[in-house]
Amino acid sequence: MSEGESAKGKTLAILGSESVGTAKALGNLIYKCGGIELPVLEWLQKKGVNSYERAVEELKDADKELYFYTPKYRVVVKEQPVSTDGLLIVVEMPQSHQTCLVGDFVDQIKESTSFFAQGKVVIVVNAIDESNWSKNEYENFVSNLRAELRHLGMSAESIHIIPSKFQGENFIEPSLDTPWYAGPILVNVLDEILS
Repeated sequence: MSEGESAKGKTLAILGSESVGTAKALGNLIYKCGGIELPVLEWLQKKGVNSYERAVEELKDADKELYFYTPKYRVVVKEQPVSTDGLLIVVEMPQSHQTCLVGDFVDQIKESTSFFAQGKVVIVVNAIDESNWSKNEYENFVSNLRAELRHLGMSAESIHIIPSKFQGENFIEPSLDTPWYAGPILVNVLDEILS
């Protein structure tokens, strides 16, 4: 990381409904990628915080800056995508052939058109373990998701879609649970889209 990048940093917004694990994904990134300093970790432990989601809630409630590190950048997480350098979208594989882009989430996606046009988006598919890490189900889901995004007017072919589950698999190292996934890990994609 160069001195200029270190001083400036990058910003990222995370979209997705609470039910798909956005707080857990953010907590994974913060915890695994150096976003919690020892005094803050001790403070969380004293409060009895024992989950990634609760840690994120406590940090937000205390007005603590939410950040983590990638190999290249210090990334600060913002509530809204306005004026951020990139966008992380968290979705969940639906139980059947239903869509994952519904309601307010569709509006959030539509408001993020410029991120898609500039290639500043990465999508994490959470809870893939509920489909027994099936390559076929994942590939079908990715194909359907790209079609849904195109239907909304988004450029989706070059967007990385990373399989994960609730412990942040494929975030900082390839998961042994997805030997069929040959794509990049999340922190490397973030370095790419935030540059």
